[in-house]
Amino acid sequence: MPDGTLRDKLLDIVVSKERPELQEKFEALRIQDAANKKVLQQQEDNILSTLSSTTTNILEDESAIQTLDSSKTLTVNIMKRQEAARSMTEDINKFRDTYLQFADHCAGLFCTLTTLSNLNHMYRFSFSWFIQLYVTSIETSNRSVVLEKRLQFLKSSFTRNLHSSVCRSLFEKHKLLYSFLLCMKILMDARQITREEVEFFVSSDAEDDRDPVESAPEWLSTDKWRQICKLSGTVPELGELANDLRSNGAAWQKYCSAIPFRSHLMPRPWADSMTQFQRLMLVKIVRRDKIIVEIMRLIEDSMLEDVFNSYPHLQLSESYAESSCLTPIIFILPSYTSSLSLVSTYASARGYTSKLVSLSMGDGPQQGTADVLVEEARKEGGWVFLQNCHHAASWIPRLERICENLNLSGTSLDFRLWLSSCSIPDFPISVLQNSLKIAYDYPLRLKQSLLRAYRSEPVRSKEFFEGCPGRDKEFSKLLYGLCFFHGIVRERRHFGPQGWNVSYDFDHADFEISVRQLQNFISEAENNNVPFDTLLYLIGECNYGGKIVDSLDQRCLGYLLDSFCNARVISDSEYSFSNCTEHSVPRRCEYRDIIKHINDMQLDASPEAFACDENALIVKDAAIAREFLESVSYLDQIGSPNYEIVAQDRVLRAIDEINSKLPALFNVDEIRDKYPLITREPLNAILIHEAELINEVLAAIADSLSNLKSALNGEIILTDSLEDLSAEIDSNKVPRAWRPIGFGVVTGYLPNFINLLLKRVSFVQNWRETDLPRIIYLDALSCCKRFLSAILLVFSRRRDIPVEQITLDLRVTNNDSTSDDADAYYIHGLHLSGARWDAQRHVLIDSLTDIFWYDMPPIRLTCRIEERAVDNIYECPVYISPICNEVDTDMNKIRDCITSVSLETDKSHVHWMKRGTALFCQVDK
Repeated sequence: MPDGTLRDKLLDIVVSKERPELQEKFEALRIQDAANKKVLQQQEDNILSTLSSTTTNILEDESAIQTLDSSKTLTVNIMKRQEAARSMTEDINKFRDTYLQFADHCAGLFCTLTTLSNLNHMYRFSFSWFIQLYVTSIETSNRSVVLEKRLQFLKSSFTRNLHSSVCRSLFEKHKLLYSFLLCMKILMDARQITREEVEFFVSSDAEDDRDPVESAPEWLSTDKWRQICKLSGTVPELGELANDLRSNGAAWQKYCSAIPFRSHLMPRPWADSMTQFQRLMLVKIVRRDKIIVEIMRLIEDSMLEDVFNSYPHLQLSESYAESSCLTPIIFILPSYTSSLSLVSTYASARGYTSKLVSLSMGDGPQQGTADVLVEEARKEGGWVFLQNCHHAASWIPRLERICENLNLSGTSLDFRLWLSSCSIPDFPISVLQNSLKIAYDYPLRLKQSLLRAYRSEPVRSKEFFEGCPGRDKEFSKLLYGLCFFHGIVRERRHFGPQGWNVSYDFDHADFEISVRQLQNFISEAENNNVPFDTLLYLIGECNYGGKIVDSLDQRCLGYLLDSFCNARVISDSEYSFSNCTEHSVPRRCEYRDIIKHINDMQLDASPEAFACDENALIVKDAAIAREFLESVSYLDQIGSPNYEIVAQDRVLRAIDEINSKLPALFNVDEIRDKYPLITREPLNAILIHEAELINEVLAAIADSLSNLKSALNGEIILTDSLEDLSAEIDSNKVPRAWRPIGFGVVTGYLPNFINLLLKRVSFVQNWRETDLPRIIYLDALSCCKRFLSAILLVFSRRRDIPVEQITLDLRVTNNDSTSDDADAYYIHGLHLSGARWDAQRHVLIDSLTDIFWYDMPPIRLTCRIEERAVDNIYECPVYISPICNEVDTDMNKIRDCITSVSLETDKSHVHWMKRGTALFCQVDK
């Protein structure tokens, strides 16, 4: 619908609500105007017909003269009525014009909904739903006899209602994205930001690769300097920004590296002259990890104050109030908690428990049962909940017909159709557009997680919260500790290598059973003693620990839990989970005081709360920011006429570049002849296996690139698999087809993949020509554990010692001489995360901010018989890659650590374990 048409439609509605008699008169005048114009046209046609049909002199034709006189008289009368109507219309339009800006504002907000389906197929909103929300907002907004206030009330009411209703339908990461789109639209309409500023912000950094005229300051990277120069050239008010960064470098460097970072504390005069959105553009360049928090502040300051404190608060009653017997309610999966549990609880509160029937869908006989249940409930006023509709793909068209056939005739007003489904492309758009959608997934930040915990069952229930009479202080404080613990262990999933070795899905069920056990143990404890040992075991080993498959993660979880569930939480009134006071346990135990305590927390929690360092927080925030900005940039690119053509050219250039780097295949038979597979030389088998794997990968790459190039040039059909390959190459992602099982290159970044592949080729070539090198790069091997096992076997056979009596000995050394021991190898290229190595003191110490990876000195690898003492030692695990440590669903196994290196430390090993300190072979720097 054209913007002008939508605006006029909305204007008619608001005037009819504000001054219905005026709108009725306006409609009558429009009808009268149309009728008059029709009569005038008829008279004009009549005159022309009379003039053309007369056969005599017109002055002598009495009939013609009478006809013309009659038409003239009628026309004059109509013109007089038109003039009177025009005067009345002008008066009415003066009143309508006062609401024109409001209607224009609302019409513009409708445009923010149209691209959401590109993020998720389920995000569909109909025009009729939008109009109904618009009418409801007008009817329920605050009133005032002062027109300016009334217009402000109307605008605020609709904006807030639209934001609230849409956000109930979006996942957490998309709620912020939509809020930002809405905010930018409002700021543009208010002329507080320009289109050029918006286009700069949403544009990809790669869209302008021209080098700036002047070189970058030493403390700033070339990419950031290029973007700053572009910003200075785009926004006239910031024209001197680049020059000031050069001349006032010390102050700007301090600002950009400040911890905690505060965007408004930039050097003067920029702190006073920059708008909030201009500061946001600068933060995107110099501190991208803080862009999300700054966007949240912009939204709260510009549009919806305190909106993020209300994000996690789901009231099913709100969605129910918007629904009707003809409007399905759809839960978009996955969900934070069981959607059936939510509906059952709400049905119980309304006294509808006996009327609720649920059915888990599939491709079996459930489909026929679903039809019967819906038909019976429609007539009798029942509730039907059809769960997991995505498992019944063949039945989905039937669901569309059921929804289309719903009408008031024969349908009870109490009937409700509840659905749940994951996003699938076959889900009917008509059902999505004419339904109410609920997305209830996990909060992204600690503050929101705490609010969610206290606003969800069972904590929100008064009976539960006050369920330990006489011991309410103990229960309240430990309950807060478990809520904090749940938020911490969930958010650590996003902390990269310093979070968990495996990404665990700790859910609301784990939290719920833990807090119920806490309540039971406190209320039934003898001698008022809380059984902490029992609690720690059940929560740490069973509820949460039951999902953990990595022994190091299990130990880390136990140490974390002990910080949140101990006697000091109760006895120490100043107890805090970190060095930050806002992470202290609330002193008052009333529910409302705890909610206030949480609301007063900062949007971004300190790294101490997660037992991590500042770098872990930067990694997490940078990853979330990157995904957010990619989504914004993607929405901006949709519909660009040249987008596909430009992408195709980029892919063709990338194909030629990759082909130019690929080496020839190894002659595996030649290697077998030189290094035969004999029992006493297990390393020979490793060499042959490496060469075979490399050949397999090189052949797969060459074949797929050849087919893709032919398809892009129109020589063969561009299949779905080739289209996916093209998209992966264009996004600099490693194609799935190039990842054979066991190859061990796990980087997701295509240039790094090619470089590692070439490194492996070089390593195998050297091994083939000159025997196994004494300096080893573990990232040049596809299976490091197999290689280390072979080293053990070689040592065992050379020394004639049983292999079970031997263990690897890995120690940091500053000497990589290869002449001291025939059995010694030196591992190079390991990267330390979560700490740094002090080469002078030869000890592990805390890392520095903004330095995420420390290149370790050589690690001397030998074998030993006897065990060494482990005092003041942290057994640092060695992994292939930070993105590798996850459950491999294809092979149904865990990619666990390769080995461990004994590192001296003057701190407890618990400190380093909580921080996820580890060594990695492959990293994307």
